[in-house]
Amino acid sequence: MKLVIEFISIIIGLLKVSSIHVKDDYIKRELQEYPSQINNILHYIQGKCHRAPKETVQEMKRKKKSILKKLETYKEVIKLNKHIEKEFNWIIEEIKDHKSAPEIITSLRKDVHEICEGPPLNQQRDCTDLKKLNRRTGIHTIYPDNAHGVKIFCNMEVDGGGWSVIQRRQDGTTNFYRSWSEYKKGFGSPDRNVWLGNDNIHAITSIGDYEL
Repeated sequence: MKLVIEFISIIIGLLKVSSIHVKDDYIKRELQEYPSQINNILHYIQGKCHRAPKETVQEMKRKKKSILKKLETYKEVIKLNKHIEKEFNWIIEEIKDHKSAPEIITSLRKDVHEICEGPPLNQQRDCTDLKKLNRRTGIHTIYPDNAHGVKIFCNMEVDGGGWSVIQRRQDGTTNFYRSWSEYKKGFGSPDRNVWLGNDNIHAITSIGDYEL
């Protein structure tokens, strides 16, 4: 840019000198107008160069916004991967408990549908909500945190129904001597032996008053 300005300045100087030695009035007038025209061009170029950094900043802002948007997408993918990992661990537990293959496949299909479609608009956050929909005793999916589905055994028969079963021990096939992190996440199978998980229990009980 500096070289361009210097070059144009030299041209203007030469034109001014040339106009002094030219006798023809018409040509002299033409030569005298050229420096003014070139000055206008010079100012235009300088203006463009001054605006360029601003345009670069705007472009950087757009790129930053795009990157942040992609990061949000990656966060959602990570959440989905964690959910799939949890479901995979559940399948392993079911295989250990000798659950039949058709039951596992049926449950897995339901989980895949929930992951792809997302939770329903009116999420059921506990078994009390499911009771209002006239659901029967058995395993259902609730959304205690309004986002992630959790399998739970609901008792719809005892004392009016709507009971969310947070712990169940049907037989001795599941080891309940676990680490704190496992009790935090939950383990087992809701149809046989299960601990719902401290996080899930906290999410459910934070909705309102509950009775054990």
